[in-house]
Amino acid sequence: LRWKITCSFSGLILLLGLLVTGIVYHFTNNALQKQADLRAAAVATNLADAAAGLVSRKSSLELDALIAKYGRLEGVAYAFVQDSKGEILASSMRPFPAELKDGGPSTVVSRLASVRGKAVYETRSPLLDGQLGSARVGLWADSINEDMRSTLLPIIGLIGVCVALSIALSVMLAGKTIRPILELKAIA
Repeated sequence: LRWKITCSFSGLILLLGLLVTGIVYHFTNNALQKQADLRAAAVATNLADAAAGLVSRKSSLELDALIAKYGRLEGVAYAFVQDSKGEILASSMRPFPAELKDGGPSTVVSRLASVRGKAVYETRSPLLDGQLGSARVGLWADSINEDMRSTLLPIIGLIGVCVALSIALSVMLAGKTIRPILELKAIA
């Protein structure tokens, strides 16, 4: 009887723990991915705003310095500006990867790309509503995924500890609940 009650409670707690873990993982992962997308869009938009004046003035030296600065940000794989015809005006990567060359739309677009065999989350932002071209920023997918893992693992670990403590508590409660019944059985 003790094992039936203990197994029933423990199984129910374990099932509930797995369900909570799945729900927390799903919602937290989605929220973190959205934050990464917003960060990439903010970096690309800031770069586009800063580069628009330099592109219109044809100030290539200042544009190169600006692109180099954005290319050194933590987690940034590359940053570059292209004109409306798709020609690269300034880039943080040397030599420029052929897989990134395309005319593409100049509106804000996010996509998963590959650069030199590594996954990159790329965001494109227009320069002066696309009249001058676009700015593109790529964030290393490994860096973003590592940030997500470092946030999710402690949460999932905490849920696991709570489930283990709950199972231990159910074993203790089952023992205390069964004891009076066993005493009555012995008396009978």
